[in-house]
Amino acid sequence: MELEIFEEIVRVLALVGFGVRALGLFVLGASLSWFLVSLAFRKSADSWKIQVAAMFSFVALSYAAVRFQTEGALGAYALGAGGALLLWGFRRFEEYEYDYEDEEEEAPKKKK
Repeated sequence: MELEIFEEIVRVLALVGFGVRALGLFVLGASLSWFLVSLAFRKSADSWKIQVAAMFSFVALSYAAVRFQTEGALGAYALGAGGALLLWGFRRFEEYEYDYEDEEEEAPKKKK
């Protein structure tokens, strides 16, 4: 009788653990996507090295999630990452566009 109660407790705790893992990977995917879109591609538009490093890290972590996580946790990671890329990737896009015309006007002119 006591053994059955402990088995039920272990099952309930395992279910809670799966939920916490899925929630954690959802938050991880969303925060990494926010970092990728907001910080790496918008604020460091001149530095291609930072963009390449951020994109490579994101792809490598996504590959590791596919390789080593369970299906439910991977689904939560994909929902978080995809949702954040869509949400922050298209939000107020006009504010972040780089104006190349201003750069040409500010460039120093050659002396004749």
